[in-house]
Amino acid sequence: SNTIGLFFTQQTIPAYIGMEINCETPSMTQRCLRELPKAHLHLHLEGAMRLSTLIELCAKHGMDKPPVIGDKYDDFEQFKCMYLAAVDALRTKEDLTRVVHEVVEDAALDGVRWLELHFYAAFDPYKKHLGPAAEVWAIVRSAAAAAGASFGVGVGFIAGVERWLPVEDSVLTAALVADLAKL
Repeated sequence: SNTIGLFFTQQTIPAYIGMEINCETPSMTQRCLRELPKAHLHLHLEGAMRLSTLIELCAKHGMDKPPVIGDKYDDFEQFKCMYLAAVDALRTKEDLTRVVHEVVEDAALDGVRWLELHFYAAFDPYKKHLGPAAEVWAIVRSAAAAAGASFGVGVGFIAGVERWLPVEDSVLTAALVADLAKL
C-alpha cells in the first residue's frame, strides 16, 4: 500500500476510478487507497508470513532464526534463506492454518477482495512435517476457505512447481491440482 501511495495522489484517484473521493490530507489519502477494492495476484504464501509469526514459529520449533529478519536484503541468497526458513517453520496443520489466516487477514486490511496465493505443496519440509502434497493442499484450501469467509476475501491458488526438479514432479503436481479442482 505504500508503493501505491507514491503513484496515486488525491487529484488522480477520482480520475483513475471514475468517482469522487474526498481525500484532503495525506493520511486520508492513504486510508482511502486502503479502502479501495483490490486483487492481489501471485502472492507467495510463505513470503507473506508476518515477521513476528516467523520468529514465534522458529522459537516454537527450536529453530534458529534466519540471519536476516526483515525486508532489506543485501543479495538474493539472504532472501532465499529467509524464505526457506519460513517454509521450514510451517511444521503443523495449526502453523499452516495460522499463516493462511493471517495472510488473508492482512490482505483484507489492505482492501483486497480477491487474493491469489502461489503455493508449492511438495516442498521437502512439508512432506517431512505435514505429509503428502494432497494432504498439504487439503490443509491450505480449508484454511483459505475459512479465512476468506471470515474476512470477505475470495482466495484462489497458483500451484507452484520447481524448475530444477524432474519434469515428472511438475506433471504429478498438475494432475493433483486438476483433481482438486474437481472437488
